[in-house]
Amino acid sequence: KVIADSLKQSFIIPKKMLLIIIGLISLNKSIQSQNICTNDTILSIADAPIADLFRTVKFGNDVYVFSSQQSNKYSTVGNTWTSIPQMPTPRVDFGVAEVNGVIYCLGGYTGSWSNKNEAFDIASKTWTTKKNLPNAIAGSFAVSLNNKIYVIGGTSGTTITYFYEYDPLTDSYISLATPSQNRMHTNLIAYNNKIYFVGGYFYNGSYNSTNLFDEYDLLTNKWTSKTSLPIKIFRSGVTIYDNKIYVFGGTQSTPSWTPMNAFFVFDFNTNQWTTMQSLPFSRTGIEAQTINNEVYLFGGNISSSTKTNLCYKYSCNPCNLAASITPVKSNVKAGDNALLTASAADGSATFEWQSNPDNFGWQNIPSNATYSGATTKNLTVNNVQLGNHNQPFRVIAAAGTCKDTSDVATIQLADTCLITVHDTLIINRTITGLSAPNNKNIIKVYPNPAKDHVVIHYGNFAMMSGYSVKITNTLGQELFTSPINQQTSSVNLSNWNSHSLYFIHIIDPQGKTVETRKILIE
Repeated sequence: KVIADSLKQSFIIPKKMLLIIIGLISLNKSIQSQNICTNDTILSIADAPIADLFRTVKFGNDVYVFSSQQSNKYSTVGNTWTSIPQMPTPRVDFGVAEVNGVIYCLGGYTGSWSNKNEAFDIASKTWTTKKNLPNAIAGSFAVSLNNKIYVIGGTSGTTITYFYEYDPLTDSYISLATPSQNRMHTNLIAYNNKIYFVGGYFYNGSYNSTNLFDEYDLLTNKWTSKTSLPIKIFRSGVTIYDNKIYVFGGTQSTPSWTPMNAFFVFDFNTNQWTTMQSLPFSRTGIEAQTINNEVYLFGGNISSSTKTNLCYKYSCNPCNLAASITPVKSNVKAGDNALLTASAADGSATFEWQSNPDNFGWQNIPSNATYSGATTKNLTVNNVQLGNHNQPFRVIAAAGTCKDTSDVATIQLADTCLITVHDTLIINRTITGLSAPNNKNIIKVYPNPAKDHVVIHYGNFAMMSGYSVKITNTLGQELFTSPINQQTSSVNLSNWNSHSLYFIHIIDPQGKTVETRKILIE
């Protein structure tokens, strides 16, 4: 998975250089769109207070979880559950969405089909009754977009596809165009001002699951069929993660609803689905919400008749193969040879020298050439501009599934203009005559996930006075601190909590955090 630092500094850039920056950022986006996570982690989080089929909605760092039995709030920061007032009309299979701090629960089943619309104000923790849906429906889903709520699909005895836009400001509904196939127990998800209708099933005398995947454009009020899901599936957990649609679990069978461990990802740029490695559990009716680059998974069925309160956290971690690339001769003149040596902890790894993005005249390395094992290659620097220029590369594990853009090789020609490229995205730039931002110092942390220790390589910070390292947990509590007075240090983690996330901070002499890395303990 390509990991890119953000371009944070703002300054005047000459026109010629601006063209280079635009090209690099565009290249990086195209690379990101083609990569699906190959090193992911699923960890258990605090169990829900009850076992049930939930409907969830996120707000800030919290997830609000509703069911026919009770309502609760899950805090992702503290990994804790808090009870909130239950909805006035307890029900199942309803749609839920949030607009401006108010959560709306629409439709559902109470023993009969419901058209209720009840709203929970997060700030006041109170419920109010809103205008009923035009029709009673259950098995529908809802999503918010541009301060309005969209409700689609469901059943009132037979499968229907009403599609409504609800405006909380006017407490009113309008009907919108419906997709080609009516269905229920599907999912709605909003992305880039469009709405996506994922899977589902319909009943026309017999049960029929479907792999249909449709896109709704608000501007044209039209539906477009997209690339179908790899299998027919419904009652999955669906969320946007890493600018892609992630589909967790679900079922193909009706009416038995046998849980599956299916896992699919849809890339908007390629219009393709990828079948991921199966989940470590089977679940149907699971709910998924993305907060702070992590996906939280709640409840559902573990069998056709058994509900669960087990919940999980999914995230994609970049590989770390402890790879490095070193210029044997760093200060060179134009035309000199610069010898580069690459090595990795996995001696059977393959090195992929990527095409040089700054186009400053590297020779003797073909675009995207690969070499097996630790290897040494010559580079010829020829007629380049003054500055520090870089040759990025990545390392691929022996199995070919773990890819890590681990380092860049820097050849120093002068100090007039500094360009640092990492993962093909500019992350720092110093122009002579302008106020120079602090140099970005890439630190390395490995292994990650860790077991009994973690090694921190401090890069340029080791050569600066007054800097320190601090490790905190997710609550911000400080667990380790030490001055940085050597290039590399090892921290003992044997007494720390397993299956937990920690943060490594680099602190400057003024006490300000200048770099942060995550570390997961297995």
